[in-house]
Amino acid sequence: METLLPELWLAMVLIALRIDRIGKGYRLPEGSPLAKGKELGLAVELSASVSDFEALAGPRDQEPGITNRRLLRKSQWIDLVLIVAYVGLFARLGCKEASRGPLWASILGWTTLVSILLAGLFDVAEDRVIRRLVDGTSRIGARPFGQPKWIFYFLAISSLAPAFLPPACQACWGYIQAALLLPGGLLGLGAALGGNRKGISLGLTLTLAGIAALGVSILWPALCPWPS
Repeated sequence: METLLPELWLAMVLIALRIDRIGKGYRLPEGSPLAKGKELGLAVELSASVSDFEALAGPRDQEPGITNRRLLRKSQWIDLVLIVAYVGLFARLGCKEASRGPLWASILGWTTLVSILLAGLFDVAEDRVIRRLVDGTSRIGARPFGQPKWIFYFLAISSLAPAFLPPACQACWGYIQAALLLPGGLLGLGAALGGNRKGISLGLTLTLAGIAALGVSILWPALCPWPS
């Protein structure tokens, strides 16, 4: 079993579930452009201005704006731990992919590594802007950092996915992982480049299913052994 991979994967999943649970407490203000409260987190990440954020979160001095701001602040601090987990996991997998030997694997592995590091940096900056939006001290929306975060996240996923196909991985489980990660990564990348929130959400759903399958192979390496 690869060193730290199980721990990083488990940490990422548990923290993501915690943030998702927080997101269930969001409530939409009157006139919100969103259909469901759980969409608020991603919409805030792509908010283009302070006024966009205010329209999404609601008035600062009354409900549901007060509760939404409290939950957003809480989720941003927890997200910092999630960043450490997912950057660590995918950076480790990217290094593993790059070290296999073939030039194509090295290029994809380095692309995964660099992309996930950039995604993490933009995510940290995004969290800071959102905390400032919540506090009323930001002059910009989170989009300048949220959009590139998703671009580099999905680029990392798309670059990693071929590692689970032959000749890298000869097991059937590898096809399952690649079939979830690659379409989700490419769909999400295209949506992120265009700033399409619904496309990003769909791509994220597919990649999360792929990450769940990845976790099975991490915890049970015989399902999808990589050549050493």
